This record gives sequence, C-alpha cells and structure tokens, in this order.
Amino acid sequence: MIQAYTTLTKPGILFGNALTMIAGFCLASHGSLDFLLLLASLLGLTLIMASSCVLNQWIDRRADAQMHRTKRRPLVMGTISDGSAFCFAFLLLGSGIACLGLLTNILTLWMALVGFCVYVGLYSTLKYYTIYGTLIGSIAGAMPPVVGYTAVTHHLDWGAACIFALLVCWQMPHFFAIGIYRREEYIAAEIPIWPISRGVPSTKWQMLWYVFGFGVLIVCLSLFKSHKSFKESLSKSQLRMKNQRIILNKNFS
Repeated sequence: MIQAYTTLTKPGILFGNALTMIAGFCLASHGSLDFLLLLASLLGLTLIMASSCVLNQWIDRRADAQMHRTKRRPLVMGTISDGSAFCFAFLLLGSGIACLGLLTNILTLWMALVGFCVYVGLYSTLKYYTIYGTLIGSIAGAMPPVVGYTAVTHHLDWGAACIFALLVCWQMPHFFAIGIYRREEYIAAEIPIWPISRGVPSTKWQMLWYVFGFGVLIVCLSLFKSHKSFKESLSKSQLRMKNQRIILNKNFS
C-alpha cells in the first residue's frame, strides 16, 4: 500500500523538478548557500508537487485506463480508492503550504501555488480540449526553479524570467517526442496533442524552434549573471572606497 501511495505522487517527476528547483536556488545564491533554507524550500515544494501529481492522476483515471503506459496506475487498478487519493492530495497540499509559508517567504509560496493551479486546474482539464495542453503543462513544469530562485532573492527579476522560459523551451521537445512515440495511445484516450492535430512534420519543426529558443535563453541567462556579478563587484568596491575615506578622515581629524 505504501508503494501505491508513493506511485501516486509520481516520484520521477518529483525528482526531476527537485533538481531544477535546486538549480534555481543555487543560481540566486551566488555560491553562498543557506542549506536550511534550501531543505525547507525543497520539502515544501515537493509536498505541493506531490499533491498536484495525485490530483492529476485522480482527474486522469479514466483516460489512463486507455493508455498502455498508464493503465497500471493505482487508481486505474483500484489499489487506492478515489476518496482516499483525494484526501491524500489535500493532506500533502496543506503540509506543503505550511512548510513554505512558515519557513521561506510569501512570494515563494505563491510561485509554488501558481504551478499547482496551472498543473491541476488548467493542464489536467484543458489537455482534453486543446492542442496547447503540453504548453500549459510546461508552464507548471517551469515553476520549480523560480520557486528556488525566489526563496533566496524574495523578488522576481530577469534572472527568474530567463530560467522560467528556459525550462519551458527545454520541456516542449521532450513532450512532443513522447507525443510522437505514443501517438496511437493519445488517440485512444482522445487527447488532442500537436502530433495528432497538426502532424509529425509540423511537430518536428516546433521542436527545432524550441531548441533554438533554449540556446538563445542560455546566452541571455549568462549575460544577466555576468551583468549582475559586475554590479555587485562594483558596489562592493564603492563600499570599500567609502570606508577607506571615512578611516582617512578620522586619522587626519
């Protein structure tokens, strides 16, 4: 039973998002890590993401029965009841909100909840009605590094925007590749993904554009990081000069 509940949380997705969250945290830390803050942020976000994954499977339980890669999930197999899964999801959500709200900052909590709402409220429902479901899902998947970033900075800036867009561009070719490979299963589940509605050639062109965007954003993020480091170094130099002038004035007064 423990394994079934663990499967409900999609451990693979949690692990991948934990890595990107840590990357965002490290980027904002500039080499000076607050490990307690990192652990608190990681725990809170993981609990909220786990809740969203459980609710996603609760919403998808009928479609999952039509797809080979998902037909053995706990809710499809009846290992866990719908009501138990629903309660489990909200227990995880409440724990995650308490952790981020008490141990990080309000912006970090809001960023995590934005990802939760997009994944559960938009992606899990709209993917049955629009070919842009994967793009909506990538927005939720791009929030973890922003959560890590704001846990350190307490604000949003161009660095946060760059890593958000970077993760969107990184995810889309991956999602499209799965869509092409599992095309027949998505047809059976009546999920209108891009490879089905627009065709495989068009999908491959989309993948190339996202790869190109990813490369551009890598350069933008590097330039932002260099510019910010330069400004910090300049501020420190100015502060040292100011302190030296104060010391000299005291010596000659």
